[in-house]
Amino acid sequence: MRMRHAMFLVPIALALTVSVAAAESVIGIGTFGGVAIPNGGEWKTTKESKSGLNWGFRFPMAFSSAFSLEPFLERSELKKDQVFFGTEDGFDVTSYGLNLGIGRLVRNHGGLHLTPFVGAMVAKQRREGGPGDDKFAWQGGLQIGLHGSETAHWDLRGSYQSVSKLKDFGETKARNYINISLGLTAVVAPR
Repeated sequence: MRMRHAMFLVPIALALTVSVAAAESVIGIGTFGGVAIPNGGEWKTTKESKSGLNWGFRFPMAFSSAFSLEPFLERSELKKDQVFFGTEDGFDVTSYGLNLGIGRLVRNHGGLHLTPFVGAMVAKQRREGGPGDDKFAWQGGLQIGLHGSETAHWDLRGSYQSVSKLKDFGETKARNYINISLGLTAVVAPR
């Protein structure tokens, strides 16, 4: 099942490597950290998880001033919460996917800029020691970016993420999260 999901990223990666020679290209490698806040959907009914750490890696690529592509890997570790019959772990969510920025998500010049983005991903939600399935998820949000130097780009992001319901837990609705993060991207091309 995982191999099938990963295969849809291969043609995109190949197409991107061919486009690198474009004059307007900017490619970066970045990391980010912040907070994931459960919100709405199934959580609104159960309220069993609290906010937790959200971190990961991004690989933004801008080949024109109109749009950007950004493969990413992300992990949210939600905290435990007290429930009626004892303590239960919050859900951990590990995901990988692709964001599309309307504008440049990474820059090597200029100052402050706003870039909206949408993304699709494969997410695995599970509790410690419990079952976990690969589920489709989507996200949308806004980045406030700041060009720090020719090789550094800072960003503050807010996004809304929705992950398909988990049948193993008898859920009837998707799980939704608000993610807020601060990131630093090293511009690797052009040099």
